[in-house]
Amino acid sequence: MNPHLSATTTIVNYSTKTRVAWLLWEAVSLLAAGYVTARIARSSPMAHATAMGLIQAVVTSLAMMSLQSDEPEWFWLTGIALMIPAAWFGGWLRVRKSVSAPAPSP
Repeated sequence: MNPHLSATTTIVNYSTKTRVAWLLWEAVSLLAAGYVTARIARSSPMAHATAMGLIQAVVTSLAMMSLQSDEPEWFWLTGIALMIPAAWFGGWLRVRKSVSAPAPSP
């Protein structure tokens, strides 16, 4: 604890702008996770990327219901709603890249 701050002072910014920035970061992170999941999937890369997003959404939903949080519900629900589409989009980017990649030369 910082001795220069009072007991009621917080160093965390809980503004709407901060929460929106956090949601954008979360979407980018899930997009990257979908891309990597599709990359390492041996078959059905889109299904794997989407399943990863679904698993993340379920785990986050369970956390929302079980944790005592001061975060507004819109923040949790928006994050959960972004997870599956972001992961799917990451998988789509990977599949699109692999389809347009030139065939390896012998």
